[in-house]
Amino acid sequence: MNTENTFVITNIEDFATIVIRNATEELSLNTEKTGDVHKQLISNDSIKHIICKYTLGLDSDDNPILNTDAMEDLFDEVCEYMFQVHLAKLCGEDKIECAWDDDSNEMVFWSKQDVDK
Repeated sequence: MNTENTFVITNIEDFATIVIRNATEELSLNTEKTGDVHKQLISNDSIKHIICKYTLGLDSDDNPILNTDAMEDLFDEVCEYMFQVHLAKLCGEDKIECAWDDDSNEMVFWSKQDVDK
């Protein structure tokens, strides 16, 4: 394994917390209005599962090893996961609408305010 730009995660709990905090900031999810919404979107256990997915191997103490590319992919997946859960939550709270678009083969979302006008 090329050790250039590799990182060893020695404390997965702290790393998971940092990833969640940074993803929340990236997605601008925590606001005065929403509070600590990230706590409702993803658990540390889910982050650990995603970390395992991108781990390149383990060091001699069984700590996961990641490189820069794996870290970027991991962060992107966490952001996507949190965004999707947030969208589902908004739909469940009846704040936005969603439906499957057969033509584009994807889920589409729109504001309830657009429909109510």
